[in-house]
Amino acid sequence: SEGVVAGEMDYVRVLNRVLPPDVRVVSWAPVAADFSARFDATSRTYHYFFARGKLDIAAMRDAARRLVGEHDYRNFCKLDPNVSSFVRRISAFEVRPVEPPPGTVGGAGRRG
Repeated sequence: SEGVVAGEMDYVRVLNRVLPPDVRVVSWAPVAADFSARFDATSRTYHYFFARGKLDIAAMRDAARRLVGEHDYRNFCKLDPNVSSFVRRISAFEVRPVEPPPGTVGGAGRRG
């Protein structure tokens, strides 16, 4: 499967077998043993998928637009003496309807 490194376990398949059907791992990458996802990452990309329903896409786009830019998110953070700045930059925030991929909840069939 995608993300398999020679000599490594097929983590994507193993994890997806134990995760609930609405949570999927799509890939992974090896990192140094001392890598901290929280403190060493220079950027992050998130994709969220919502069940179909009566979503107000226009309102969601308006809210997303307001988050783009630099803002102080200290009210959303756990207090941590190792963190000195709570200002973060959101460079893009897009809300768009998509069809669920085959094999996922809402798609054709289920993976397992």
